[in-house]
Amino acid sequence: MALYYLDASALAKLYIREPGFETMRSLVDEGGSDSFIVQAISLAEIWSAVCRRAREGSISESGALLRTFAEDMRSFFIRQPIDDAVLNLACEIVERRPLKASDAIQLAGCLAIKAEAPIFTCADRRLLLAAQSEGLTAMDPTT
Repeated sequence: MALYYLDASALAKLYIREPGFETMRSLVDEGGSDSFIVQAISLAEIWSAVCRRAREGSISESGALLRTFAEDMRSFFIRQPIDDAVLNLACEIVERRPLKASDAIQLAGCLAIKAEAPIFTCADRRLLLAAQSEGLTAMDPTT
């Protein structure tokens, strides 16, 4: 059984057809007893990504995608809340690494459960490098 921590950039690839979509679908569909953790902030990040792409015209089925995503957030993913420990760790991370606040929160969330040895799954090169520098096993679904 593997434990995957899905950053929003990887999570989006489960719903939006873009490079890495097939890899993420296979990972989840063939995961069997694997578990997938997502940060609570991912709800807003994915909602934003889908709505933005719908406004730009690159996706047309945004309503169905958002309903599927909302159901998955309720019933499939393990949702990690953002608490003071995660926020404090995110502040420490941005002192060490050149990350945006939301990326630091994602990384801090994974580090907070490091004892479980999750695989940090992300499609953002800078964030992947930061995760590896923090000692995490990292996976890029686009490669």
